[in-house]
Amino acid sequence: PTINILGGKLTGNGNLIGLVVNSGTISLGPAPETLIIYGDYTQTETGVLQYAQPPLLGFDQFAVRGNASLAGTLDMAIIHPKFADVFRIVTYDSYSGSFSTVTHPPLSDLKLQQEYGSTFLTLLTADSSNTPTNSFTVANGPEGFELHFTGVPGQNYLLQASSNHAASTEIYTTNTISG
Repeated sequence: PTINILGGKLTGNGNLIGLVVNSGTISLGPAPETLIIYGDYTQTETGVLQYAQPPLLGFDQFAVRGNASLAGTLDMAIIHPKFADVFRIVTYDSYSGSFSTVTHPPLSDLKLQQEYGSTFLTLLTADSSNTPTNSFTVANGPEGFELHFTGVPGQNYLLQASSNHAASTEIYTTNTISG
C-alpha cells in the first residue's frame, strides 16, 4: 500500500508498512520517539521532516527499511548544541537526493553540516567560521573496510565503534593532528 501525506502533520511512535510519500509534515518529538517505515520513503519538495532533540532525553529515531528519496525541508529543534555534536537523523537501506533546506534555531558560532552515509544521515555541529571541518569516509579495502578521517590541525579525536548504536567501544585514540 501507499501512504500519502498530502498536508497536515503525522506525529508519534510506530511502524508504517508500505511506500510513504511525504508532501506534508512528519514530526518526531518533543519526547524521543521512533518511527520506522517498512518500505520506501519519498519526501517531496513540499515535505517537512521535523526532528526534536530535547536535552538529556536522547535522540529521535527515523528509520526507513528501504530507499529514502530525500528533498524538501529538515526542521531541527536543536537545544543547546555544542561544537562537534553529532545527530543521527535518518537511517535507511539506501538513499537518493538530499534535503533542500535545513532550518534550526540560531546556533551562535556553529553551523550544521549534513553528512550522507551509505545507510544513514547525520548532522554535525561545526565552527561557522571558515575553519576546515572534519571529514570521515568508509571504503572497501583489500581486507575488509578502511576508515579515512581528515581532521583539523591541533584537535584531538576519539574513534569509537558500535554494532547497536546504543553502546560504543573506544577502538583508537589519536594524538593531536599536525596537518
